[in-house]
Amino acid sequence: RTDPENIISATNTDRKSITIGLPVFNDRAFIEKSINCILHQTHSEFKLIIGDDQSTDGSNEICEKIAKEDSRVSYFRHKANIGISRNMEFLLSKADKEYFMWAGDDDLIADTYIEKLIAALERNPDAIVAFTTFAHIDDDGKCISENLNYDYSENNTRRRIRNFIINAHDEFGYAVFRTDKIKGVRFPVWH
Repeated sequence: RTDPENIISATNTDRKSITIGLPVFNDRAFIEKSINCILHQTHSEFKLIIGDDQSTDGSNEICEKIAKEDSRVSYFRHKANIGISRNMEFLLSKADKEYFMWAGDDDLIADTYIEKLIAALERNPDAIVAFTTFAHIDDDGKCISENLNYDYSENNTRRRIRNFIINAHDEFGYAVFRTDKIKGVRFPVWH
């Protein structure tokens, strides 16, 4: 769950477009809520691409239904399970908008999440990524950790990288990126 309350709301009427990549694998219990968080964003200029990695729990049926109901959603089901790393690369390869973000198939985001993160990038033209605080929630939506807020804005590059490594969280990946700056990124194979 994210909490971008400390980010100033966008005032620019020029709505920048974003591609959202959603890797999916067997998350039937949460997938519909996660997708609905995306579909109900205040920033509605987006394309949602779902990459289903051969789900066997019925997640695919939920994704197919939503894709039929909303023209902003495209659904792809891989012929074989390619793993999360390759699925994320696949989704990024489909990005054709100025901004890109991965979304978690079991994550909930605030309705102003995309709007505020794009606004942050617009105010900082040299920035490549904008992300926010987050908290871990349990299966019932109850907060099980305090809001986590890591500041990676250190001016010294070495210290910034060191801070990022020490405080690494995969939540960082669920941020808004400038597409042209990350296009073609490769991931290690995660198990």
